[in-house]
Amino acid sequence: MGQLAFVKLVYKPHLCAMSDAATCPIDFVTVNENKVRLIAFLTLSLAVVYMLTGWWPIIAFLVIDFGLRSFKLNQYSLLAVLAGGIIKI
Repeated sequence: MGQLAFVKLVYKPHLCAMSDAATCPIDFVTVNENKVRLIAFLTLSLAVVYMLTGWWPIIAFLVIDFGLRSFKLNQYSLLAVLAGGIIKI
């Protein structure tokens, strides 16, 4: 039959303090919340531009960028690099 997966939830009060970092609940990797939000904003902006113009290379760019980030190749993702640069500024 099927196997059950159990998730161990651990309360870490030091992570609940106000900061720019958040921990992913799946693989417990710490990420910069502001960078993630900026990438989401850039993605939404590109999607809106695509809807207004219908220019298909925008969708191709987003598919490639999502693919790079999903395979943990963030150093090659243009949106992740751009967001990181903006956050540093």
